[in-house]
Amino acid sequence: MNSTLRAKLMARLMKNAKGFTLIELLVVIVIVGVLSAVAVPTFLNQVRRSRVAEAQSTLSAFGTGQEVYRFDNGVYTGDITDLEGDYVDNTWADGAPNYGIALTNNSADGVLMTATGVGPAYTTDGTVALSCILGLGDQSGSSNVRDGCNL
Repeated sequence: MNSTLRAKLMARLMKNAKGFTLIELLVVIVIVGVLSAVAVPTFLNQVRRSRVAEAQSTLSAFGTGQEVYRFDNGVYTGDITDLEGDYVDNTWADGAPNYGIALTNNSADGVLMTATGVGPAYTTDGTVALSCILGLGDQSGSSNVRDGCNL
């Protein structure tokens, strides 16, 4: 008798068991799609902002090194390797491989420094390398110096 009752109870439970309907599954898929459409661009923007912050901090370290070099020698250096070691900590020179630092428009009274992204991950739209420019001395007011980076 015990097994007959148990069999009838299981049959009754299985008869009333229901799964998800197609409409419920579609609603869940639409909700996940909307959340993804909002979250992915926000995430990608944060990645870009972190790369810009990396370029700006690299330029800041080399800019400080340039100012110390000018204080010691009376002129800005035209060779970035003059800054490595004594004026810029090697962790900046070696530890920031994602950006190449270049000096342009160099004069005794000023210099433009550019950090240019290396590799496809450091591009603005997949083709143009991310770059930031810092002007020092008489180059700080130059028309070549942009506010921030080329986003």
